[in-house]
Amino acid sequence: MPGPAAPLTEFIRAYEQATNSHDITRLVPLIAPEAVYWFSDGSHRGREAVLSAITKTFATIRDEIYEINDLEWIAHSDDHAVCRYRFTWWLCPREQTADAHHFGRHPTADGNRTVQQTRQRPAPVLRRS
Repeated sequence: MPGPAAPLTEFIRAYEQATNSHDITRLVPLIAPEAVYWFSDGSHRGREAVLSAITKTFATIRDEIYEINDLEWIAHSDDHAVCRYRFTWWLCPREQTADAHHFGRHPTADGNRTVQQTRQRPAPVLRRS
């Protein structure tokens, strides 16, 4: 029997899939107007600023794949939820498909190992439908 956080976990999985599509229009309905994201270049406040930062990332690094693991719901209610997760990303060969579960950790097209980084971070402020 699914727990009370099951719909929230489904939402996070939808966010992960939308991010891996590299299609910014799929992320728009998932990001709250008051969202704050922290990237390596600083923080971005508000949906438009967040989407702009994500668009810049997608344009700069086209072959990046993202995973959300170790998802832990710290608190949730009807209008708020707080979670913590491990965010992992890596570069993949261009000739592979865009299915994140298909990639694993394959060698890059030039024979080097994939670049993988992991960071524990608080979850972004997202919008539930």
